[in-house]
Amino acid sequence: MGRTSKSLWAKVNSRGVGHGLALLALLVVPILWQDMPVVGAMRLAWLDGYQELSPRERHSAPAIIVAIDEVSLDRFGQWPWPRTLIAQLIDKLGATRPRQSG
Repeated sequence: MGRTSKSLWAKVNSRGVGHGLALLALLVVPILWQDMPVVGAMRLAWLDGYQELSPRERHSAPAIIVAIDEVSLDRFGQWPWPRTLIAQLIDKLGATRPRQSG
């Protein structure tokens, strides 16, 4: 019969299936290795290096937490405070133009 017989691997490779399997392996392996400590450490090291090379710009000041301390309780009395006092506190905070309060 004038045809030469090809091996199974040659037939698979001629259709590009071998490349597809290799690509699939390259995509699946990182997903399976994601929970490994070595991969996590490598990812964090990469992110640290990236932040040193190209850090994000800060668009706002750091968060400020306003808390009621013992000195304030001694000065204004036990909680709950009168609504007028709370309104004054909120007005003073609003004067600083915070992005968010809660």
